[in-house]
Amino acid sequence: DEFTVETLAESFWGRKAPVKALLLEQSIVCGLGNLYADESLFLAGLRPERPASDLSIDEVATLRQAIIDALSAAYGVYDRARDQLWPDPPTALTTWSHPRDIKAACPNCETSMTAIRVQARGTYFCSKCQV
Repeated sequence: DEFTVETLAESFWGRKAPVKALLLEQSIVCGLGNLYADESLFLAGLRPERPASDLSIDEVATLRQAIIDALSAAYGVYDRARDQLWPDPPTALTTWSHPRDIKAACPNCETSMTAIRVQARGTYFCSKCQV
């Protein structure tokens, strides 16, 4: 299936599970892991524990674009590193726009980052910027 606003919204319809938990379901967004789910939710300004069915269509559209942006940034960094460091490219590169550390400040508002668990997965977010 194509990754459209409509298909993402349909995946969330009637689902009270946290939006982050649904983003980790490979049948909904294939290839999106824990860190990129956090990154996408941060870019979209959405709280990870928010029920997916509560998102408006505009919020789903913003989230879809944030997922595309987060993965595109990561692919771009990896492609450049692979080309420069071949045949031994790095296996882990960071393109995060927010810190994964509760001692660190949100880059947007300076509030300390919050750490919680969403379905047993470590989750970092800004309690002020993400609603």
